[in-house]
Amino acid sequence: NNIGALKLPNNCLQLYLTYSVTGRENEKLEITVFDKAVLDGLGFSEYVKTQTIREVYGTTDPCHFGYSIKFNDTFNSFAVSATTSSRFLATTFDFIDDGNSNNDTYFDNNFTRFVDFYTNAGAVYIYDYIPESYENLDNIGSYVFAQSCNDLTTNSGKNTNYGKYLAFNDYALVIGIPDFADPEFPGTGRVTIYKNLLKESNWSIFRKPVEYVDIDKLTGVQLYDNITNERLVSLDYIDPQQGKLLGAVTTNLDYIGTFDPAGYNTDNRNNNLVWGSDYIGKTWFNTSTTKFTSYHQEDIVYNSQYWGTVFPDSIVTVYSWIESDTTPVNYVGNGTPYSLESYSTTVVVDNTGSLVLKYYFWVRNTNIIFENKGKTLSDSVLELYIANPIVSGIPFFVPFKSNVYGIYNASEFINGKTTSLYIGFN
Repeated sequence: NNIGALKLPNNCLQLYLTYSVTGRENEKLEITVFDKAVLDGLGFSEYVKTQTIREVYGTTDPCHFGYSIKFNDTFNSFAVSATTSSRFLATTFDFIDDGNSNNDTYFDNNFTRFVDFYTNAGAVYIYDYIPESYENLDNIGSYVFAQSCNDLTTNSGKNTNYGKYLAFNDYALVIGIPDFADPEFPGTGRVTIYKNLLKESNWSIFRKPVEYVDIDKLTGVQLYDNITNERLVSLDYIDPQQGKLLGAVTTNLDYIGTFDPAGYNTDNRNNNLVWGSDYIGKTWFNTSTTKFTSYHQEDIVYNSQYWGTVFPDSIVTVYSWIESDTTPVNYVGNGTPYSLESYSTTVVVDNTGSLVLKYYFWVRNTNIIFENKGKTLSDSVLELYIANPIVSGIPFFVPFKSNVYGIYNASEFINGKTTSLYIGFN
């Protein structure tokens, strides 16, 4: 047996070769236990396969992808060679490498590109690691192709073993080409060096969300006159991504969500509680069709322009529960039914004492204010206020960051010398 073990003072177990000269380099040590808990107790952790990386262009020809691999801890990147793969190089037209694209010829705003390939020329690729938020083994990031690092020389001979040797440290990648056919110096090989002059990763964060201000901890926002101590106006505060809409909107909505809350007796859904005349005037904001812009960004100007607004072509849909003499298919009143098949029915006695069948269902854009149900806004107006809160004219406060805020629709209450802002925060 050529394996020895030694207990270290820090309660670690050190394994070693009794006769190191007999051990082969990189030879694996096989450990057999009958209970996985033994390995856990010894501090052994199993590696879990998380990703398979293949040659960039998906070639099926032998390309020796992975012949040489070097990691760069500075950027959590690695370079990998495919010593016999086909090399792809872009074809340029009237190109001058001076950083000024106005001197160069492009096609279709550079969306159309022409590429030549050279068989068996070899290639080297760089991959960058892109992490996931709250990363763990069940939610892990991946290495993503970043760039090709290929010699631009096309007359180098065949089977040059491009990338047989690699060195990748900090801001430089050194590529060894031992069999490069130099006409002037045969058999001397060649080295190609790529330098990262910007000292940045290929993939970098363009824009990311910032930490939210917890909107639920705001207890009140007011503008007041600091001379008379008189309250000028109470400001609403909104953040739809945190579920906070304008107060005038929220008080006029009964249901917010993606699923239809109604109960029907004409289909198999939600038929435990049938909705009828008692629910007339109820409103439902169907959030399944609405996507708000990502306004929690580092760019305050961007946030101020798009806070609380929805994406272009995103639809805000608010429905009212109505009573009708016809089914949704035959409905001719204001607005559009949510579904032509989902409705409830009930029999009522009319003024003449006759039995009449009534239908109940959701309708969008009725533009009816159900004042007898305590409503102050119609469904059509609610949609406008949700899609763009500024059009409501209601003064409101926005917490962009913990130390940056915005105030909308309140210019008439603000005087540069006598107006002060009160923010209640729990």
